[in-house]
Order: sequence, then C-alpha cells, then structure tokens
Amino acid sequence: MKLAAIYNVFDGEEHLEQSVSYLPKDTKLIFIYQTVSNFGEQRSIEIYKELEKKLGGRWVHYQPTLYRSRDSG
Repeated sequence: MKLAAIYNVFDGEEHLEQSVSYLPKDTKLIFIYQTVSNFGEQRSIEIYKELEKKLGGRWVHYQPTLYRSRDSG
C-alpha cells in the first residue's frame, strides 16, 4: 500500500515538521504553498525553501487569482 500526504501551506509552518514526523517514513509528501494569501497578504518564499530542504517531498507553488468584486468598493 502507498500513502501520500498533501499539505496546503500558507502560515502555521511551525507545526508542519511535527505533523510530518507522525507519518510513516515511506509516505509521499506533497506541499502546495502560496506566497500571497487569498486576501493579498505577502509571505517570503525563503520560508518555503528552507522547509523544502528540511522536509523533502514535492513542493508546488500556487498563486491565487485576486480580484475585487464590484460590491467591495
């Protein structure tokens, strides 16, 4: 049996390493990360580069489409 764990990461990285440590060693790790929140808040990509080195796995950069509705002013 193969097991994969998929994480969606924007903040809360301080919990990521411990969470991964609970998984079986042969688990395939996939991380979806974004450097801009759905509300336009910016994050440094360096955080994710460090985590990629530390945790391994596949890292996919997601860029949300930000738009303002007519009703929001």
